[in-house]
Parts: sequence; C-alpha cells; structure tokens
Amino acid sequence: MPIPEVMAETVRRWIHLLAMAGLALSLGACGGAGCGDTPQPKRSTPTTSGTAGKASGSGEVALGKNSQEAINAPLRRDAAPQERSSHPEAKPAAPTGAVFADMNKALYESKVIKVMSGVLVVSYTPGCKGWSDMQAALKGLSEDLAGRVAVYRLDVSDPDQATVLPSGMTRLPVPGFAYYESGQALAQRQGLPFDRRLGAGGEPLEDSRQYQDRLRRWLRDAVAAKNFNLPEPKAQ
Repeated sequence: MPIPEVMAETVRRWIHLLAMAGLALSLGACGGAGCGDTPQPKRSTPTTSGTAGKASGSGEVALGKNSQEAINAPLRRDAAPQERSSHPEAKPAAPTGAVFADMNKALYESKVIKVMSGVLVVSYTPGCKGWSDMQAALKGLSEDLAGRVAVYRLDVSDPDQATVLPSGMTRLPVPGFAYYESGQALAQRQGLPFDRRLGAGGEPLEDSRQYQDRLRRWLRDAVAAKNFNLPEPKAQ
C-alpha cells in the first residue's frame, strides 16, 4: 500500500477512536439516561437508630431489620398519651352554709332544684307544736349531714311559699319533709313520724332529750334510705 494511503488510513482510525471515546464520556455524564431526560435525583440514605445498613450489590444501602420496621411502622395516635389525673373525680358537695338554713321561694330553684347533691327541705309554721318538738333533732341532723346533705327550713305561713313543694305535698300539716337529689324529689312526708312514748295512764316514758334523739336517728336513717316511711327506732 502506498505511504499516503497508509497515513490516511491511520488518520481515519484515530478519528474513529476519538469519536468512540467522546460518545462513552457523554453517556457516563447522563447517568445512563437519554441526554434529553431530566436526571433522576439520588436517593438519600435514611438515618435510623436501628441496625446499621449494609452495602448491596446494586449500589444501594440495605437497611437492617429493625430500621426497616421502624420506617414502615404506622404512626401511633397514642404515641404521647395525655397524663391522667391520679385523683378520683370529686363528688359534688352540699352547698356551703346550708346547715339548717332558711329557704324561700326565690332561692328554691338555685339552692334545691339545680343542686346535684342531696337536699332536705323541712316545711313548718312557727307556732306548730310538732315543729317545736323536733327543732333540736333537725339541728342535730344538719350537723350529722354537714358537707353531704343540705338541710333547709321553709316557712309556709305564707301559702305562696308552699307552691314550691313537690307535687302531692300541701301547706299543712307540718312539719313536712322533701328530700331531693339532682333536682328530683325522691322522698316526701307530712307530719311527725311518731310521737313521744306514753304509758297506759298517759305518763311519759321518755323525756324530751330521749325523744329528740330518736327523731334525729330516724331522720338520719330516712335520708340515707331515701324513705320517710321507716319504723320508729327503739328507745336507748
């Protein structure tokens, strides 16, 4: 082959090799995708507190079992539960100062009907003998139930005041008893539950203090049972 032709052939081969090298470099810069495509962003390896990742044959980082479960686990709604109070819910106490206090029609709604705890209302007229006979027992009862059941006295000398009493109760006879819880009348009675004990000849078998003590015990048991038809307690 003549020398000029040999040189020309050599130049063609070099041009061909240079072209192939340029093509290879171009493909490497595009990451294997077409040059007109948007290069895909590289995935960042998540940081976990579990087992460290290990390199896989595909060039990606394989997560350990604990790390993979941590990522795939659904979020828990109770991850941060609210702190619960260790104290039981307090029950509503009887109104402060309601120790054998006066009651009237204007206060009945707020002091009796709208109160959640127990309320005992005793109706009376000032000149009634039955009222005089049991005043000491009622005062003692209000002390027994202080902070749990409010005890009120309602003067029904004015008939208009008696209109607040539960259905079925009338102004007379007195004393009358109406026991409420959560605004509902659960027990009611009119008249003394029993009189002072007398002998066959009409002589008293118990003095005033003993009689008041029996009335006080009966009232306490009747309120606890929500029943004003209990039998009279035995004399002590």
